[in-house]
This record gives sequence, structure tokens and C-alpha cells, in this order.
Amino acid sequence: DIKQAQLDLVVSDIVMPNMSGIDLYKLVQERWPGTKMFFITGHPLEDNTQKLLSKGKIVWLQKPFSVRKFRRAICDVFEDV
Repeated sequence: DIKQAQLDLVVSDIVMPNMSGIDLYKLVQERWPGTKMFFITGHPLEDNTQKLLSKGKIVWLQKPFSVRKFRRAICDVFEDV
């Protein structure tokens, strides 16, 4: 059951067809508090997304990015653990 699962990291695009990245962030934090979020995007960031980023709540990468940058960003997510 996914509700009982322990999630360490969720990687997602910020722009999706049925749910925004911010809505996904809120859902994940509600159901699995403490789960790390890592977003990728090829779009300019909206104001509410910028606010979360400035608070250090979300790690993100702008597309396109290299595998090396992706790996480094994933490592950065867990650096404070």
C-alpha cells in the first residue's frame, strides 16, 4: 500500500497536465512528512514556486541538464540528512 510506504525522495517535473508541482509537494508532505522533493523544469518558475525555493524547501534543476548535474543535485538533497 503506497500510503504505508516510506518515501525518501520524489523526483518530478514541476509542470504536469493534471497537478502542479506545488500541489504534488503539498500532497507528499501531508502524506509522507519529511520526504525530500526534487523537481526538474524546462519552464520559467511561478512566484509561489520561487517562494518555496527561496525557503530551501525544494531542490530543482533547469532543463536541459547533464547526468553529472543531476547526480550532484540528488546528492545535495541528502547532504543535510
